[in-house]
Amino acid sequence: MTGALLRTAGMALLALTGFCGGWLAYCRKNRCWQQTRTFARLLEYLQESVRYHSIPCEDLLLLAAAKPEFAALDLSGCHDFAQLNVPPALRNSCGPELCEGLASLATAPHESVCTALSHMALLCRQAAQKSGEEAVQARRLYPRLGACLGVMAAIVFS
Repeated sequence: MTGALLRTAGMALLALTGFCGGWLAYCRKNRCWQQTRTFARLLEYLQESVRYHSIPCEDLLLLAAAKPEFAALDLSGCHDFAQLNVPPALRNSCGPELCEGLASLATAPHESVCTALSHMALLCRQAAQKSGEEAVQARRLYPRLGACLGVMAAIVFS
């Protein structure tokens, strides 16, 4: 009796472990989406501030660092656009283009800065939309797939 109970508990634990592994994989995808979306919002904020308020770069980055919605981007040490850290979620898709664009903003005229920030924000919004769709698919698929793999492992080990 206890052997069957232990076997059933082990099978349930394997299925639960698989489900949790799938949930963690979804959380990783969701975190990438959040980072991409937050960076896009930061670029939009910077673009609007430069266009409508003509705030100097260093002051602008200090204002952005004080906003709680940008806290995850760690803007505390940034005094220039080139010092902005492109989130890891964007490094593969459009990271080099963003880094080059941010570095070129230091010497660019006012209207070019607005145009470049608008273009970079568009790139980030497109990447955020794509990663958001991937996160939705991952939420539907990964936990179920993990649970199925856990059940399959339980069947193999029994």
